[in-house]
Amino acid sequence: MIFPKTYFDLEFIEDDNSVPIHENVIKHLANVEIFVKEDRRDCLGWITVMELADTDLWQILEKNLVSWSERKRLLLELYDGYKYLEQVGIHHYDLKVKNFNLKSYPII
Repeated sequence: MIFPKTYFDLEFIEDDNSVPIHENVIKHLANVEIFVKEDRRDCLGWITVMELADTDLWQILEKNLVSWSERKRLLLELYDGYKYLEQVGIHHYDLKVKNFNLKSYPII
């Protein structure tokens, strides 16, 4: 299976089996491009639609109720998901704790 080289290529894939899937990566559902009504050549931006997350890493760390061993486990899982995305050609250029969404994580 050949994966897209850039994040933007994902929106052109019609076969759901081609979209990269990893246990530590939230499911990507769609990209919505925003254009000026009169000119469809210049995209003003886009909205990414993903699965609903329970929380983000910032909220978990801010409450300071997570043990160091749990923090280490979270870090390793996040790193594993990030490395997977890099391997399939998807790069995230705004990495910060608020941008790491967590699904199925016990809300503290």
